[in-house]
Amino acid sequence: MEPSRQASYEKWRIATLIGVHVLFIAHFVHWKLKGRTLAPLEFNEVLYTIHQGVVTAGFILMALVMVGTLVFGRFFCSWGCHILALQDAAGWLLDKLKIKRQPIRSRALIWVPMTVMFYLFIWPQILQAWHGVEQQAVQVVEAGGSLVVVHH
Repeated sequence: MEPSRQASYEKWRIATLIGVHVLFIAHFVHWKLKGRTLAPLEFNEVLYTIHQGVVTAGFILMALVMVGTLVFGRFFCSWGCHILALQDAAGWLLDKLKIKRQPIRSRALIWVPMTVMFYLFIWPQILQAWHGVEQQAVQVVEAGGSLVVVHH
C-alpha cells in the first residue's frame, strides 16, 4: 500500500478508535445521570445466553462480530476494539521513548483463541449434558416499551 493511502487509513482508524472511547464515556455519563442504562455490550454476556437462556446485547454483539469477521476478516479487531486502541497507544509511547518493541512469535499462540472458546462455550455444555442438566428455554417478552428477554 502506498504511504499516503496508509496514512489516510491510519487517521481514519485512530478516529474510529477514539470514537469507541467517546461512546464508552457517553454510556458512563448516561448511567450516572439516569441511574440505569443499556445492557453491557461485553462478550462475556454470551455466557448468560448459553447457560441461562437469556439473550443479551453482548450475545447479539458477539453474533454480529462473528458474522462480520466471516465477511470482512478481522475488521472489528482492527477498527472497533477498545483494547487495540490501548495497544496502539502503548506502542506509540514505546516508540516515543525509543524502546524497541519485540513481537511474540510462537506457533502455540494460534491455539489460545480456540482453547478459550472451547473452555467458555463448549465445555460447559458438555458438563451440563454429562450431569443431566436440562437446557434453558429462551423467551422474549416486551415490558414497558423495551425489549426484555427472560428464561423459564
